[in-house]
Amino acid sequence: MSGLERRTDSRVKMRGQQVAHLTRLVLMLVVACLVTVSSCRRLTKALPTTRAKQREGRTVELPIEYVRLLETGQSLEERGLSEMGLLKEDALAAVEILKAAGVRILGGDVWTIKDSNYEVTGVWYTDQRPGETDDECTARSWDESSRYIAAYPDPKEEEGVWFVLVPSDGE
Repeated sequence: MSGLERRTDSRVKMRGQQVAHLTRLVLMLVVACLVTVSSCRRLTKALPTTRAKQREGRTVELPIEYVRLLETGQSLEERGLSEMGLLKEDALAAVEILKAAGVRILGGDVWTIKDSNYEVTGVWYTDQRPGETDDECTARSWDESSRYIAAYPDPKEEEGVWFVLVPSDGE
């Protein structure tokens, strides 16, 4: 075997070893990713999809995304309410979250805050109509809530407008 053939042969062996090493590394990464994905799925399944909220002495189960959105809102405790008001965009997002979870919206209030004074400036509600099924009423509640919130006039610069939704407790 000539010197050129030996060098070529050793380079081929070295490349083969490098390829084998890289293949092992890739396989280890794939296994690590699969284990991580599997662990994440198990953890995600363990997370709650709803969170209990106290309302008028009763516990109400609400979608966790909705509760998290409420936590970003404005507390209305100054007015004696244990509710959180949401800005228009967040209120519309809340309707979509409740819709995705199949939770009927009974209605809501609009609070306008001007010079530290709170005032109810709007109210909407959805009652079940005669002959209307529960599912029809629930779907209408989402539509009416979205339309009411979207159509509500934007506040003047010195005011704040907060929407309070009243989701059904399933009873």
